[in-house]
Amino acid sequence: LSPGLLAQHCDGKITLAVFPLKTSQVTFGVVDIDSKGPEAQTLITSLITKAISLGLTPLLEPSGRKGYHIWFLMKQFVEAQLVKHLVTRLVEVAVGGRVPPAVEIFPKQVGNVELGNSIKLPFGVHRVSSKRTLFIDLSTRQPFDDWGLIAIERCPSITAEQIKGLLVQLGATPKPDTVQSDSKGKKARRHKGMLLCYPQ
Repeated sequence: LSPGLLAQHCDGKITLAVFPLKTSQVTFGVVDIDSKGPEAQTLITSLITKAISLGLTPLLEPSGRKGYHIWFLMKQFVEAQLVKHLVTRLVEVAVGGRVPPAVEIFPKQVGNVELGNSIKLPFGVHRVSSKRTLFIDLSTRQPFDDWGLIAIERCPSITAEQIKGLLVQLGATPKPDTVQSDSKGKKARRHKGMLLCYPQ
């Protein structure tokens, strides 16, 4: 992943997807909701409300086709298992139970795997729908005029210790380091027509 590739991505010339993992660490977590129906809207509202109450700054992005991505930026490398546990627990609290079938959590893998599952980066053009995917205002559900750059800048840096504290508040304790595969038993997903990159 380089500035040049990101510029082409934002220009719509290519579409980038990134493998979140770098030696068992990540800089973000994502809730991928493959639906736009009433249940999905309820989940989004509940999850975002809970996250904000904990001091987190979720970023909402229509995925370009079937649903939404809710991004949680760490702004530094943190153990993937902690980030996955936090994002998973946020969803569980929001729905009052297990993660629904229409929801996927990134990172999917938490160990030092070769590739893992990739996720499409914001700001690009979806290869199937041809829609540009931008962060949207949580209240108006309209794209930010600046593409959400100010919102990104306002996201605080989150440490591993802070995540452990948040997990306690969410009624969970950090899980031991384990390598986890896709919980749905799917093969590692590769986005068709997208250039796949590693984080830096």
